[in-house]
Amino acid sequence: MDANGETIGVIGATTQLIEQISSPAGTVDSTGGQNDMAALAAVLQPVINDLTTNFGVNKIVLVSHLQQIALEEELAGLLSGVDVIIAGGSDTILANPDDTLEAGDVAGDSYPIVTSDLDGNPT
Repeated sequence: MDANGETIGVIGATTQLIEQISSPAGTVDSTGGQNDMAALAAVLQPVINDLTTNFGVNKIVLVSHLQQIALEEELAGLLSGVDVIIAGGSDTILANPDDTLEAGDVAGDSYPIVTSDLDGNPT
């Protein structure tokens, strides 16, 4: 997809525990069925490299559902070239001090979470 002169690639990743929490007919786990971010990074990095090298993609968005936001943060540090991670599944509330929360809700962190990729670039 192109937007404002940028070529954007979108890739996806789901929890490695998917077979334990769902019925994903036809899904093949290639990382061992446990939360292993190094193994997941080893699967994703060649896809990222292919998009950037062979398709001219210069912005990578990773859409993930890893069930724990800490796993997305860990994964970010193991990948090169991912600009944005849109994470789901942890139910962690991210909110800034000026955001209005429902009664009883407590923010787990502010938004957005900015971390570094394997090369020290912001993700």
